[in-house]
Amino acid sequence: MFHVTNVTIIETFILNASTATIDGLSRYSVNNVSYLIPDIPLKLAYFFSNRTGVYELDAFSKNTSNANAVRGVFVSSALLKGWTEIVLENNLDIIDTWHLDGYSFFVVGYNVSFRDRRYEYKGLNKVWKGKLSEAKASGNSIKIQEAQDMVVLYDSLQIAHKCILNSFYGYVMRKGARWYSMEMAGVVTYTGANIIQNARLLVEKIGKPLELDTDGIWCALPGSFPENFTFKTRDPKKKFTISYPCVMLNVDVAINNSNDQYQTLTDPIRKTYTTRSECSIEF
Repeated sequence: MFHVTNVTIIETFILNASTATIDGLSRYSVNNVSYLIPDIPLKLAYFFSNRTGVYELDAFSKNTSNANAVRGVFVSSALLKGWTEIVLENNLDIIDTWHLDGYSFFVVGYNVSFRDRRYEYKGLNKVWKGKLSEAKASGNSIKIQEAQDMVVLYDSLQIAHKCILNSFYGYVMRKGARWYSMEMAGVVTYTGANIIQNARLLVEKIGKPLELDTDGIWCALPGSFPENFTFKTRDPKKKFTISYPCVMLNVDVAINNSNDQYQTLTDPIRKTYTTRSECSIEF
């Protein structure tokens, strides 16, 4: 979460996505309220001053979950001419989509779990590649097919997450984008360029850079230079391997690109934050 200090927030909406069983059916809900589509469209009901009682304004809380799961027409009021903080929470095991219809929405923070989920899928892909090798060695056709399917699944998921994350950079550069920001796009390219240039300077002291890309460097290192280190654990079946060149470059990245003022929102109501050092850029 990025701490915005140059605006005064006048109210906060905390909208929590969840699931609940209502009348024997599993339903999605917001703050434990599953939306009930009224017979009369809300815009039309509002135009006629809600004379037929289509909805009850502020019947449900906009920053806490309802005590019991119910179905209802969730309509909340908001203050005008001020900054409203909208916190979209998702504790589900699936990606949840929100649609904000209006204007002047600005993203000031995000949940890094979506970004980290890609690395979770990459790890699971690696696990299933290992199981695939074991299945091929055993000759079990059923286990081979299962492992092949899981490898394709997790590889597809990690690539999909990568595409979504990478496309957001291009999105903020588009003038027609709702969250258009050349400053944000500029920070991405400037930071990436500096990291690759520093990596080249470090590699030149040891070997020879061959090619630079936006997110990687190809180089030739002396044969005597250490490549991988494998650590033995207490469990003889488990080993931990690190790439020495990558660790070397990651130390350089951490020194030059750590955010020592990274703030995480701990209490949305009282607006309290905890500060820590964060560096999520790695080779």
